[in-house]
Amino acid sequence: MATDNLVWSLILNKGMSTKRGLTDIVLEIKVECHKRNVFFHPFHISGRRMILLGFDGLSRGDLDLGIMMGMDIRDLIPLDKTAFDV
Repeated sequence: MATDNLVWSLILNKGMSTKRGLTDIVLEIKVECHKRNVFFHPFHISGRRMILLGFDGLSRGDLDLGIMMGMDIRDLIPLDKTAFDV
């Protein structure tokens, strides 16, 4: 899971927050992943990449950017490269 929200990324990795609602969401996600044998790995990407991919506008109904228009997600999130290669 790619996110540009550093706080959300840290909460998902750490597993707890002082906000009860966020802790409950994280716990629910982790329980469901465990039940289904899914490996869930959140990581942080820049907000600029989120906008270019079109993820940023999906919640507002903006369906004419990034991957919704056929862009290959691997061009902007090169998971096959190390940080030094990027």
